[in-house]
Amino acid sequence: MKINIFKNITIKQANILTIVAIFFVSLIFVGLLVDEMYKDYKVALNQSLIYSKTDVVDAKKIEEDRLKSILIKTILVVTTLSFIIFAIALGFYKILGILLQDDTEAFLEFFQEASNGEKSISLDMIVF
Repeated sequence: MKINIFKNITIKQANILTIVAIFFVSLIFVGLLVDEMYKDYKVALNQSLIYSKTDVVDAKKIEEDRLKSILIKTILVVTTLSFIIFAIALGFYKILGILLQDDTEAFLEFFQEASNGEKSISLDMIVF
């Protein structure tokens, strides 16, 4: 038995699905970026540990704290920027939805008015 989830979907449900999809794509982006930065952090930490074996233990702790603070600041910046990108993508999606809705309404009005006779549609009515 074939089940089609998208057979009876409303426009509001499609909007919610699209927003959720954009959000998950941005989360995946942030996750991959943070994972890559953590790998770089581990490499930098290992390199600092190699050089600091001859130094005092305090120098190793200071270097480790410095690297952690850099990692945390960078992760916060990346996370903030990704949510800004999410908001921008959501804004573009909303604007596109409004434009398409206006075009659909213009078509519906035109067909309603043209139902009694033959009439051509004006190109100024349509954005897309």
